[in-house]
Amino acid sequence: MRNAAQGPRQETATLPSSRRQRPAQIIDFSQIGELGEAIGTRKVKKLLELACIELAKRPPAMRQLADANHIALLRAEAHGFKGAVASVGLISVARTAKAVELALPGAELFHSLDRLESEANRALAAVRSFIAAGATLPDIAAAG
Repeated sequence: MRNAAQGPRQETATLPSSRRQRPAQIIDFSQIGELGEAIGTRKVKKLLELACIELAKRPPAMRQLADANHIALLRAEAHGFKGAVASVGLISVARTAKAVELALPGAELFHSLDRLESEANRALAAVRSFIAAGATLPDIAAAG
C-alpha cells in the first residue's frame, strides 16, 4: 500500500508487441527515426504535417457519423485512421482508434470517441511541437 507522502500511484500500460514505449509517450521516436532513415527527414516532416490534418479533422468527422448512426462507415473510418496514425508512430492514438472500431453502439462507442478526441488533441499538440522544434534525424535517434 502507498502512503499519502508517496503521492498518487501512476498507472501505465505496456504494449504487448515488441515496440514498447515509455509511459505517457505520445510519439514513438524510434519509429519516426526508422522512417526517417528509410525515406528522409523532409518526407517524414511532410507525413507528420499530414498527420496533423488527420488528427484535427477525422475524430470530429467520426463523431458526426456516430451521431447519424452510420456505424459501418464509422468503423471503416476508424480502421483507416488507425493505420494512418500508426504508420507515423502515434501508437496511443492508433490504439484508441481501434477501440472506436470495435466498440459496441451506444455508450461504449461514445466513450471511445471521447477518448479518441482527447488522444488526438494530445498527439496533435505533441506533433506540432515536434515539427516546430525542427528536429533532425540525429535528434530523433537521441530521443528514442
